[in-house]
Amino acid sequence: DIGYVVLNMKTSLKLTAYDYSIYGTLLGKVTKIGADTVPDQNRRDRQLSYVVTIAINPDSLAKWRARKLDIRTGMVVEAELEAGSMRIIDYILRPLLKTRDALATI
Repeated sequence: DIGYVVLNMKTSLKLTAYDYSIYGTLLGKVTKIGADTVPDQNRRDRQLSYVVTIAINPDSLAKWRARKLDIRTGMVVEAELEAGSMRIIDYILRPLLKTRDALATI
């Protein structure tokens, strides 16, 4: 949800070409957040998304390069943004509480 994305937010990047459980992830931070949505050209439904730019931590990148792992243009990356922590029970109950609150205003 773009409302929770902020500049300098920590990220963890998984390159799908490499098994992250073996090779780990690249660490980074959000450096730019697109102001407008853009259609995803790779999806039939052309789902709208925001473009977010992430700078890779130089130390993290150096570790990958030391292992001789190539990073190339066009590689698919899964980015996980650290938006904070939440207790599991809060995560489970949140939809129920939102529904309860919505019904209370009717």
